Parts: sequence; C-alpha cells; structure tokens
Amino acid sequence: MSPDELSGAGGSAQTIAEQIPGEFNAVLAPSDQASSGLAGWGTGAALHDCTYGWQKLVGGLSGDMDGYGGKLIKMAQNYRQSDQDAASALTAPQAPSSSAASYKSTGASDPFGTVLVNGPTGTPTQTAPKHPWEQVA
Repeated sequence: MSPDELSGAGGSAQTIAEQIPGEFNAVLAPSDQASSGLAGWGTGAALHDCTYGWQKLVGGLSGDMDGYGGKLIKMAQNYRQSDQDAASALTAPQAPSSSAASYKSTGASDPFGTVLVNGPTGTPTQTAPKHPWEQVA
C-alpha cells in the first residue's frame, strides 16, 4: 500500500467534490428558465422537480466523495504513522525480556518446542522436537 497514492486519491476526490455543486448550479438557471416557459404544462413541473431531485442526489454524491476522500487521506496518515512506529521499534533495541521464563513458569505446554539456551543452569531447559529438515546424517 502506498500512502502517497492514498493521499493523492483522497485529495483528488475532495477536489472534485468541491467542484460538483458549482458545476451543477450552472444547470439550475437554464432548467428554471425552461420549466417556467412550460408553465401550465405537466412537463414544466416535472422538469423542475427532476432538476431539483438531481441537485439533491448530486449534492449527496459530492458530500460522500468529500467524506471518502478525507478517509483515504486519514488512512494514508495512519499507514505512515504505523511505518514510523515500526521503524522506531526496530531501531531502538529493547532489553531482553523474561517472557520465555515466565511462559515456562505458567506450566503451559509449549506448542512450538522452544529451546531456551543458557537457562538457569547454563544448559538448554527444553529440547525442541527434531524435524526432518533438522536431522543430521
């Protein structure tokens, strides 16, 4: 996933969303003029209702595009932050954890056959089962 592409797509969606209402408003005056010229005819009222129905739908589309564009931008920011957090975790060495020792102290069985080297006695505290690829001839 490319955060730059997500940001770009989100920005494009928001830019287009901003332009939609103005572009659609350019249709309203001619439509109003045409429908008023059809006064008394059923088509005049239908044209008026149709135009304003479309205006509502297109306005909703504009709002949706703006919202989804913002979500794409936020997603890109989250990806960047996750990458930075992961990079920081990799570059900042951590003190050895005693999680292996605490795991053994719970009495739970180890499904992975972990070998703990340099245990309290200096020898492996558990031996892993041999796998075919680990066999020595």
